[in-house]
Parts: sequence; structure tokens; C-alpha cells
Amino acid sequence: MKKFSTVIFDLDGVIVDTHPLHIKAWKNMCSSALKKDLPKSLEFKLRGRGRKESLNLILEQVSYNITEKEKENLAELKNSYYKKLIKSIDTNDLLEGALDTLIYLKENNYKIALGSSSANAKFIVKQLKINDYFDYIVNPVPHRSKPAPDIFIKAAEELKELPENCLVIEDSLPGVQAANKAGMSVLVIGDWRKFKNNKVIGVVNTLAEWDFTKMTYLSGVTS
Repeated sequence: MKKFSTVIFDLDGVIVDTHPLHIKAWKNMCSSALKKDLPKSLEFKLRGRGRKESLNLILEQVSYNITEKEKENLAELKNSYYKKLIKSIDTNDLLEGALDTLIYLKENNYKIALGSSSANAKFIVKQLKINDYFDYIVNPVPHRSKPAPDIFIKAAEELKELPENCLVIEDSLPGVQAANKAGMSVLVIGDWRKFKNNKVIGVVNTLAEWDFTKMTYLSGVTS
């Protein structure tokens, strides 16, 4: 298996599972501002997407037409709900294998970046007490959201690495597509059936199932 010099992490679903908090915030926004329920069918589709793109998906699904200024207000309302929810995040919310992986990579001189679509990523990383592991955290605000490759390309540029030397760790389809477009390899956390038509080096349930010394599955793990 190819060796990499740089690892770029997504945040939600890889290091911590904030997706339920995002969904709760979107539900609060929908009920309070739109007087509608968030469609159940959107809950998975919103994973890994930026705030603006997520809002557009919701508005399209519920047939709600508004101005761009009104969209900005709704996105900010959702974010206000979300910011209140993430204040409760702490080290107990780290996903299985996440901290051990960061420790191993740091001790073995990998360059480590965070390539999340969340504008609140830096706050969450501080809540988790893992900010010292990252050499660079991408600010997603000036970049196109995934599946555009911009966030991952920015991380590689800042770390002065070629895309082919970067391994991205993702859990969402837009994130996998973004990494593929950036010319980077991808390790996926999640259900392999959702990613079988995409180019990945492996699909695991948690980071604890991946051997970073050999860049392959640990014994007994096949998906």
C-alpha cells in the first residue's frame, strides 16, 4: 500500500459525530422559521455538506422560495441553534480510534490537517482538546463546499504537499467526491455500500479498524 506524508481529516463522523446536532439545529430552524418539519429523507443527504448547500436542499424539498437575504438569515438562525448545542461537546465525544490515530500520526511525523466544511470546526477542536495535533485547519468560509475539492487543495497547499501524497479521511459522499477531484486517496468511515462506486483505499466502521503502520485493514476487518 502506498505511503503518505500528509493526512487530512474531515471532522464530523470521523473525529466526532456532530451530525445529530446539525440535524437538531436544522429541525429547530425549520419549525421556528418555516413552520415545516425537516424531511426525514434529507437527514443523510445533509451529512458533509456546507450550510448554504444544506439550506438550499431543504428549501427545494419543502418548496419554499425566498430571497438570498432571507436565506442568509435562515442559515444564521440555524447556526445560532448549532452553536448552543456544540457547547456541550467534550473529550468524551471523540469517536473510537480518533485520538489514538492522531497520536500515532503526530509521533511518526505526518503532517496533519483538518479539512471540514464546518465554520465552527476550530471551536469544536478546542472543545475536544485536540487542536495541538493539527498543523493546519482550513477555514471553509472562502471556499466552495464539498464535493468541490477546494478545502482539500487548500490544506495541501498550506502544508506544501502534492495531492498524491495526501490521504483524506472522510465519512460523507460529498467529501469522498471532493478528495477524488483533488487527486487524493481516501479512507472512508461508514457503510461500504454507500461508497462502492467511488475510488477509496478502504472503508471501515471506525479508525480503530485501520492499521496506519501498513495502511491496510487490521486482522479480521474486511469492510
